[in-house]
Amino acid sequence: MSMKAMNERISLGSENDLANPTSTANYPLGYIAEVEDSATKTVKKYIYVYASTTLTAYVPYLIGWSSTSGQEVIAAAVATSAAVYRTIGVPQVAFTSGYFGFVQIQGDCLANIHTGGATAGHCLASKGDNVSVFETLGAATITSAAVGMSKETTTTSGAAIYLFGREVFVPAS
Repeated sequence: MSMKAMNERISLGSENDLANPTSTANYPLGYIAEVEDSATKTVKKYIYVYASTTLTAYVPYLIGWSSTSGQEVIAAAVATSAAVYRTIGVPQVAFTSGYFGFVQIQGDCLANIHTGGATAGHCLASKGDNVSVFETLGAATITSAAVGMSKETTTTSGAAIYLFGREVFVPAS
């Protein structure tokens, strides 16, 4: 077994890399960047993925795996034919299909909320039959499906939420 010393791990080249998808890979797929927001002093985590389709800003996507070389870690639509546990990522900018970039998996971010709305403090889930928004769970109780928490009472796209950064249960569509 071969291991690398921790002080030799890679780091984020530039904060601009978090918001600028590229046509070629600049980081290893699956690389997790942990950053501190200089304005709010909050920690955020992002994962480096391949966009297997066009990604829309603020829409939740499953972080999945592919057997295609150079595309092993992908962001894909939430709709699923089987119940799964997955990490959910939310791009803060739009991606062109086939581009590489970072999607947020933990911390304060913006995300689309179901038109039924969400109340500040309510947990949010990403349902297999609703591919472009988070839905409210109707309470602050964290369940196996809870991906984050609403930070405001709203029905708009680009709502302020907090992502928990854990694998969650996504039911079959």
